[in-house]
Amino acid sequence: MLVGRVESFAEAGLGAALSVPLPPEAIDALPEGPDEERRRGQRFSYLVDAVGADGCRVRGVVRGSDTYGSTAIIAVEAACRLVADGARPGVLAPAQAYDARDFLDFLARYGIRWWIGEADG
Repeated sequence: MLVGRVESFAEAGLGAALSVPLPPEAIDALPEGPDEERRRGQRFSYLVDAVGADGCRVRGVVRGSDTYGSTAIIAVEAACRLVADGARPGVLAPAQAYDARDFLDFLARYGIRWWIGEADG
């Protein structure tokens, strides 16, 4: 499947802030991340709306908690899958390197839930 256009939204200053590398002294000056209690209380939701060439609309949602811990789990599992299963050479989106449904199902044991269905449109 080819994607013709992708749109995303983020905090206004985020793009500008991330467009240049951070100098090492700026990284060293960053505060520690949130403590364990705050991490457990933090929640995230990702919403993706897709529109096919035929006008069909589909919505995907991923929800979970603790972005610090979840990110670590996702990175390690992705690396393990690439080592175990390999991937074709070149730059790939995660869903091109390994099965997205299976990967998301794996994350359920860590409290990450997902669904895909018809989008309101």
